[in-house]
Amino acid sequence: MDIAGLTDFKPPVSGEALAEMARCYQKSLLLEQTFKLGIFENLAAGRSVTQLAEQTGARPERLALVLDALVSVGLLEKNGDTYTNTVMTNTFLCLHSKFYQGDLLRLQLAPERRRQWERIGDKFQVTLIASTLYEEGRAIAEAVQADLKKVGIAVEVRVLESAARFEALKQRNYDLVELGGICATNDPTPWFSYYFGTQHPEYCVLKDQTLQELVGGLYAAVTAEARREIFFKLQELLKERAPGIFLYSQDAITVTREAVKDFTMEGGMPGSYSYLRVISLSN
Repeated sequence: MDIAGLTDFKPPVSGEALAEMARCYQKSLLLEQTFKLGIFENLAAGRSVTQLAEQTGARPERLALVLDALVSVGLLEKNGDTYTNTVMTNTFLCLHSKFYQGDLLRLQLAPERRRQWERIGDKFQVTLIASTLYEEGRAIAEAVQADLKKVGIAVEVRVLESAARFEALKQRNYDLVELGGICATNDPTPWFSYYFGTQHPEYCVLKDQTLQELVGGLYAAVTAEARREIFFKLQELLKERAPGIFLYSQDAITVTREAVKDFTMEGGMPGSYSYLRVISLSN
C-alpha cells in the first residue's frame, strides 16, 4: 500500500488561477458600484464617509464598506477618516484626466454584457403579465401558459393592476415580445374562443411547427440582436398564419391591422391595446 500517496494532500498543480478569477469578478462588481456612485470624481481632494454620503446619497455604513474595499485593491488611500484617490485612479478613472479609461471599463462592466454570460445555458423562461381589469385576461394568460408548457417552456403568470402593467411597459427593463389578441369589440371572449378554443386549434401559436422551431431557437439566443432577428421572423409568420396574434421586440413599432381574420376593428386604439400581454424574456 502506498502510504505516502494516501497521505499526500498537496494538489499536483496550483489553483491560484481559479482563485484569481473569483477575485477579478468581485473587483469588477466593486468597480461597477463605484462608477454608479461617482466616487472617484468626488475623491480627488479627499472626503470622509459622512461627506461622501451627503454628496452621493448612499448609506454611510454601506459606503464605508465600498471605500475600504477600494483601499484594499489599491484604488484609494485612507488617512485617518479621509479617503483620497491614488495616482493611478486620478490618472485613469477620473474624467478630467487625458488618460481616462472609464468608458472602456464601463463597456466591459455593463449589466447587459454580464447578463449575456449569465444566460448561457439557462433554460428559456417566460413571465406573462395579465391585467386585473378583465377577468378574461387571466384566462387568456393561463391558456398561453398551458400551450407553452406543452413544448417545455416554463411560464409564470403575473396578474397586475392595469396601472402597474403599463408601468412595467414604460420601464422597459427587460427584453420582451408582446403577445396580443386584437378584438373587434371590448369583449375578448370571441378572440379567446377563436384562438384557444377547440374549433380552431391551428391558430394557437405554438401548434404551428415552423413557429415552434423558431421559438425553440430562443433557447440558444443569448444576445439581443439574435433574439430580435428571431422576433422579426416570428412576426412575419404570424401575419400570415395567425393574424390575430402578434409578437414584436421592444424596439419595434406596434402595428394594428384593420382586418383581423373574420373580425373588423371598431373603436380604434383602445380596443387594440386592451389585451396586450407582456412576455419578459429576462429573469
